[in-house]
Amino acid sequence: MLNTAIINDIKLCYYDNLNLNHPPIIFIHGLGENLHSWKHQIQFFNLNYRVVAMDLRGHGATTDGNKKISIEQFVEDLIAFLDYLNISQAHFVGLSLGGMICQQLTHLHQSRILSLVLANTSAFPTDMGNFPLSVRLEFVKNTPIDVLANFITKNCLPKNNYSPNLYAEILTMFSDNRSIPYLAATAVAFSFDFRDKIDNIKVRTLIIVCEYDVVTPVWAAQFLQQHITNSTLVVISNAGHLTKLEQPQQFNQTVNNFLNLD
Repeated sequence: MLNTAIINDIKLCYYDNLNLNHPPIIFIHGLGENLHSWKHQIQFFNLNYRVVAMDLRGHGATTDGNKKISIEQFVEDLIAFLDYLNISQAHFVGLSLGGMICQQLTHLHQSRILSLVLANTSAFPTDMGNFPLSVRLEFVKNTPIDVLANFITKNCLPKNNYSPNLYAEILTMFSDNRSIPYLAATAVAFSFDFRDKIDNIKVRTLIIVCEYDVVTPVWAAQFLQQHITNSTLVVISNAGHLTKLEQPQQFNQTVNNFLNLD
């Protein structure tokens, strides 16, 4: 069931199954996505967890607000949202930008994390040599959203290795973005650098990456695993950057096995 809440300066759209007798698991989506991108995970974990997913500031049905989009602001929104739901601790699953938000969460509020899943994400920009931030932002700023969505979708999926239905679904999701907040969030995602803090992550962490991910490649996930003491790395085959949608069964089972070790 979708709900809205006034959190800081935004009207935040979220899903909460209100399974209050079970441990909460918070799903945080990536750049240009929305909470519906977690549909397979919401269904899979619905019985045994209090499942919560949200549209980030400037994404989906959540409003843009009047505060500047930043990694710190995303975390501030998240903490205020958890307080609104009376959730003191939770398992967190973040993909791409969501994984960056989770990393920053460990720096500011690590005590609120029961465990952490970092999926298809990185601790620092991974392709700046080939596509510098200034060039990327000019491209985003000057490209119509439908053309931009097509470019992003093709970049996220493995070349010639996806179904037309999946392509259409992801294209529709990215086409629904609003240009101004998407540009601001792009600047946040592609300038994120957590290398000086990553060794301080002490919570049990699962790192997921995909064989064909060109956005946050396998070597970026290996860096995370090398620097997070209590971490495990799993490489999922036959997928690109959007594991949860491309290989939902593998993704769900991998996360479930990790959570069941608690």
